[in-house]
Amino acid sequence: DNSQTMSRKCTEEGSWKNITNCTSTVLKNIHEELKNLIDSGNFTQNVPKLVKKLADASQSEVKTSTDLSVSVETLKIIAEASLENNVSIKTTVMSDFLATTSNLTTEESISLYSTNDKNNSAASQLMQAVELFTSALQPDKEKFEITHPNVQLKGIMLAQENLTSYEQNFDIFNNISVVINKSNFDDLPRSYSVIITTVVYNHLAEVLPIFPKEFENYYVNSIIHSTSVRVNKKNKKDVHIKTVFELKNKSTNLQDVACVYWNFSQEEAAGGWAKEGCQTKTSKQSVTCSCKHLTSFAVLMSKSSLEEPGYIEMITYLGLGASIGSLCFCIFIELLVWSSVVKTKISHFRHMALVNTAISLLLADLCFLSTSFDFVQQVPYVCIAITFLNHFLYLSLFFWSLCQSMMLLHQLCFTFSWLRRKIYMPVSFIVGYLFPLGIAAGTFLYFHPKNKYHNTTLCWLDKKEAFYAFAIPVASIVLINLLALIVVITKLIRPSVSDTLNADEKYAVKQIVKAVLVLTPIFGLTWAFGFFLLLDFPKEFHNIFK
Repeated sequence: DNSQTMSRKCTEEGSWKNITNCTSTVLKNIHEELKNLIDSGNFTQNVPKLVKKLADASQSEVKTSTDLSVSVETLKIIAEASLENNVSIKTTVMSDFLATTSNLTTEESISLYSTNDKNNSAASQLMQAVELFTSALQPDKEKFEITHPNVQLKGIMLAQENLTSYEQNFDIFNNISVVINKSNFDDLPRSYSVIITTVVYNHLAEVLPIFPKEFENYYVNSIIHSTSVRVNKKNKKDVHIKTVFELKNKSTNLQDVACVYWNFSQEEAAGGWAKEGCQTKTSKQSVTCSCKHLTSFAVLMSKSSLEEPGYIEMITYLGLGASIGSLCFCIFIELLVWSSVVKTKISHFRHMALVNTAISLLLADLCFLSTSFDFVQQVPYVCIAITFLNHFLYLSLFFWSLCQSMMLLHQLCFTFSWLRRKIYMPVSFIVGYLFPLGIAAGTFLYFHPKNKYHNTTLCWLDKKEAFYAFAIPVASIVLINLLALIVVITKLIRPSVSDTLNADEKYAVKQIVKAVLVLTPIFGLTWAFGFFLLLDFPKEFHNIFK
């Protein structure tokens, strides 16, 4: 049942917009009842009933932007009137108030908010209403918690003599931890009591406008939390607070990040983001904000990623060119001298693994180089195909290096047990190609339906989760190859049982030592330096390893 008029606007293209000014009669009646109770002086005793009515109505009645505006305005009037009349809000009433807030910030309700109107932000008014109403909360327990699908509140009430540092962890949405040190309250008289509450919002960050212009190229990359401290029923703002935010988008560049708070006095009535009094410290997947005051906090990230220095791209292409040229030359030489050098089973095993390793790396480099062409981004599915091939071919490179290290280890540890070609050949091709193909296919089938498979700019695995389907197998192979190399070296330096070695045995030892030294890079040990890119080092160190 709705009241007022309904209107639709026609766009310049000649299509109708789904804009309506119609308001739910239920919500309008609650709003009118609230005003009448305030005018008649009967507001205080009717607060629980009004809040409960609004919580029930907001579950099904909020269907238009006007419904949303009326609901938010009603919440704000209730909060302001509660403070003016010194109403003590019980936990059950607070739960109903937050239930309405949760209903107004569902995924379905996001489209009802306007993020462009700096003078009339419903999201800002909603957050302010919650802050005001929380200031009137008088809990009945020392520790209290209220949880709804899109809002969660946690708090504590302590006497000054029992006061400890305030620490709250939230993991219902993104992880966030809030810490207020006990030293903030050392100068309070012993008779004083302290109530600290923290409210976290799930979707509010998506509907708050990005003001002022200083942050117009930023977006909110965390959930929003609001913390308040009351000492003897009076708000205390000058409190040092530390918050650790888990980032929503963990693959973003952390070089341009800002800890901010919502200043309700900015941009006339709507409010805006500000960063005065806050310090920012970044780690790999989180941001720590240390601020000297209390209000609603979040983390802003720049939408535009920082460009790499020009020399990084130049070094990349020069390195790829040198690698491709060297690999082509290596394969050509192998084919040219194959019949001359492949005369024993050991040499056949070694050169076969070397050729397949070179082929895998050559094809992987060519796929990687192809991402520099514009058509890769323009033609559908080409970037996905290149990501899959890169994943498969680079894994194949490491699995072939594993085959080679295992072959050398076997020959040294089991001197009189020779591997037969009809066993080694199929096993090597299964390990060298089928294993990485299975991992690459499984990664694609698992992550692609979730839209978490690849980075569309780099045509490589997404750094959040899919990348570990490459990093974990590679790290395991590098570790195994390192252990194999240690065993090989130990065998070589251990004194022989006999003091004299015949010429053939000495020659064999020299050849194996030479093979170990030459094939150490092929074992993948030098690739271990790439894992430094996963660590939380300054950007300059990352550029060195790149």
